[in-house]
Amino acid sequence: MESEREPTGEVIDAMEQPLSDEDGLEEKTDETREPESDIPTSALTDIEAAIIGLEKRRWKYPGAKEQAIRQQLSLGPIAYYQLLNTMIDTPRVIAVEPALTRRLREHRDNG
Repeated sequence: MESEREPTGEVIDAMEQPLSDEDGLEEKTDETREPESDIPTSALTDIEAAIIGLEKRRWKYPGAKEQAIRQQLSLGPIAYYQLLNTMIDTPRVIAVEPALTRRLREHRDNG
């Protein structure tokens, strides 16, 4: 006969408990995530990598992204978005960042 366990009154928050490798459900971080393609990130030019880096960020204040574009890339917003729109249709960039480029294309095409 299976014995019942006494409740301890301890509440375990599943969000605070890290998943273990044994579960096969460990959340992958950038350091542990397997590459999504055979194309290395170094396949991007310096400007492409910088643009991808800016697009991955979340911007808290209006105008902060445009200010970062000017400071980090020495580009105006129009030139930046022209480059970005060309990049997100480039197979090499899509292979390196498929999820990001898909999201940006959907935003451009639907928004």
